Amino acid sequence: MATERLDFSLRLYHAKADLSAISAKLRLKERTGWNIGEERRANEASQRGVRKDSYRSLDLGCEEHADLSDGIASCMEKIASFAPDLHSFIESGGVAALAIGWFIDSNVGGGRIEASAVQELARLGLTLDFYLYAPKEDVERI
Repeated sequence: MATERLDFSLRLYHAKADLSAISAKLRLKERTGWNIGEERRANEASQRGVRKDSYRSLDLGCEEHADLSDGIASCMEKIASFAPDLHSFIESGGVAALAIGWFIDSNVGGGRIEASAVQELARLGLTLDFYLYAPKEDVERI
């Protein structure tokens, strides 16, 4: 798959805790999120109720890199300064993930994640979440 655009974010998940404190410590722009117990804001009656977990998607401010490995390395540099806070969060039962939205424009190509990036993800305790987005015509062809 050829890369058209990459989008990077830090995603936090917790089944029991409010994420307001960790979000404030990280000082990253919030894209979206909620805390456990908050009312769902869905339009459909079947989706109403209260949130059973907490979630945040935080903007890392990483540039859109054409190269997957370079983009991950850039994000890891920004996240590394938050290592103690992330470790405490993960030890409390939370999950922290480097999320990559990979917007593709064809079926050719690919990407490589360097071993050093995988080591840094592991050192920080981060999971890696991939979201692949293909043009509608490519999806229909599959």
